[in-house]
Amino acid sequence: MFYLFWIGLFLISGMMAAFVENSLLSLWFYIPLFILLVLIYRGGFAAKIEKGGSNSGRVKISDIDQLTGLEFEKFLYHLFNRQGYQAEVTKDSNDQGADLILVKTKRKFFFKKSSQRIVVQAKRYQDSVGNSAVQQVVAAKGHYDCDQAMVVTNSYFTSSAKELASSNQVELWNRERLQQELKETPIFFANLRFSNNLT
Repeated sequence: MFYLFWIGLFLISGMMAAFVENSLLSLWFYIPLFILLVLIYRGGFAAKIEKGGSNSGRVKISDIDQLTGLEFEKFLYHLFNRQGYQAEVTKDSNDQGADLILVKTKRKFFFKKSSQRIVVQAKRYQDSVGNSAVQQVVAAKGHYDCDQAMVVTNSYFTSSAKELASSNQVELWNRERLQQELKETPIFFANLRFSNNLT
């Protein structure tokens, strides 16, 4: 953006010279260029904000590593809501293997709507996630009458867990997948609320 400063200085100088010389033709040349410069700058700045160009306050995977298990669930609540789901955090106890329930409603044939329900098991781990998480979410899928099941972790999955997930059509998000989702859907600390009441 540094070059824009010099272009802007040139245009302002040109407009001032044209004004002093009372040259309307020159003014009609410089004024549109100056307006265009302002629009380019504002557009670039807006795009930077939209993409989360400033990393100040942006949640990184290393920040997620410091969360508690419950905070990780609530972080995912915000992430999935940003992605267009209606997310619900289940009760802290007796959740029957489900940490979140996601609902996405799609309109079909103009009037008819269809809803997709996904059960999510959240695992904020340091070690690799094993079979039990997959087994729990498979059971929760039937219990909560969901169409799909998913396990999300900030870590990785054991080979056995991957195999079991594959045979039961369970989607797995490991550390790299979560990082990719954060890149595509930035979450900022200012948007997070880790109180018990998320609504």
